[in-house]
Amino acid sequence: MDHIAAKLLLQPGQRVLDIGCGWGGLALRLARLHGVRVTGVTLSDVQLQAARKRAAEMGLQDRVEFRLQDYRAVPDRFDRVVSVGMMEHVGQPQYATYFKKIHDTLQPEGVALVHFIGRSTGPSALSPWFQKYIFPGGYAPAFSEVMPAIEQSGLAMADVEVWRGHYEQTLRHWQERFEATLPQTRAEFDETFVRMWRYYLVSAEMSFVEMGQVLFQVQLTKARLGTPLTRDYLYRA
Repeated sequence: MDHIAAKLLLQPGQRVLDIGCGWGGLALRLARLHGVRVTGVTLSDVQLQAARKRAAEMGLQDRVEFRLQDYRAVPDRFDRVVSVGMMEHVGQPQYATYFKKIHDTLQPEGVALVHFIGRSTGPSALSPWFQKYIFPGGYAPAFSEVMPAIEQSGLAMADVEVWRGHYEQTLRHWQERFEATLPQTRAEFDETFVRMWRYYLVSAEMSFVEMGQVLFQVQLTKARLGTPLTRDYLYRA
């Protein structure tokens, strides 16, 4: 989250749009540590209620607004746009719409950061099992499938970072925590769910280790020189 915040080049008082805000963790951290005002949008009522509850508990209701809203329907303009783990669920036919909306939403000096799971091995397909049980409609694109939409959006690519060897560690942590809490899980779910979730976590880990999946972070601007010319600013103490 802090690496993403650094790439957003946040200044106190700026307005930030979080597309696909999930449970609100990133939006709340940006508001709390950087003094920005964040609007988070989600299509999940469960996530919406949880995020609003967290904002109230942290006393951040005046700086963070969570909406049940399609990102395409957001009418506001923002200084910054961030979207983490959302593009995988947009659908490949909607990439042009997605990046054009980011462009149209940003102020003239705006900066955006898009973080998504993709492939380093070229276009492929999500497994039918994952499509049916885990991510209906989900897709992890090759960067070659994303580039045309970015190029046509009017946004300038300022930085592209490929995270290798990271997400499989996250998935391994999830596996360990899942196994450590099996008694609680079995109290709520049946054995079929336990086997399914275990298979999901292990196979997802292997997709990063053996099948070319990576994380991409793409920093985008409306102004050609709207971000620093090197990455030095990301690694200062």
